[in-house]
Amino acid sequence: RTSSQYMRFLTLGRNVRRRNMSTQELTQLNFTVAIDFTASNGNPLQPTSLHYMSPYQLSAYAMALKAVGEIIQDYDSDKLFPAYGFGAKLPPEGRISHQFPLNNNDEDPNCAGIEGVLESYFQSLRTVQLYGPTYFAPVINQVARAAAKISDGSQYYVLLIITDGVISDMTQTKEAIVSASSLPMSIIIVGVGPA
Repeated sequence: RTSSQYMRFLTLGRNVRRRNMSTQELTQLNFTVAIDFTASNGNPLQPTSLHYMSPYQLSAYAMALKAVGEIIQDYDSDKLFPAYGFGAKLPPEGRISHQFPLNNNDEDPNCAGIEGVLESYFQSLRTVQLYGPTYFAPVINQVARAAAKISDGSQYYVLLIITDGVISDMTQTKEAIVSASSLPMSIIIVGVGPA
């Protein structure tokens, strides 16, 4: 979590702001977030964790989410973002999930703005157990199913995946990306940490 890592995100943000996205071409942007809750991130109660919940500074994940999300949210008119976690054991039964709503609401995973996503992220850190493995395909496929319902060009989907490392389902992830390649959808993968 060095300032140079943070500066990379700020630089990305400036470049995205300069890009001229025409709102006439894009009726509605739908922004979805997926955050890696695997054990390789370290215990969130320890300062070495990429999810460390310090009262003084944001974790590497929160910095990445804020840096990218605050730019993208400007293009999403309703500012409601489905936000998911993956790779965690969920209470009370300890079921491993590769796609759980950060707000703990299966019926409506939307969070109000990036601040709402951050709130739900912090709440999830307090309740789930970081576990694994790191599977991207389930959340990619979910967003792709939503994008596949749009055939008139009125909506575009952006999936932001924030992760710390190696993808455990590389074959399935490649297949999911190839399947989604013809859909009105983009995937942004932001890596945090040394991996």
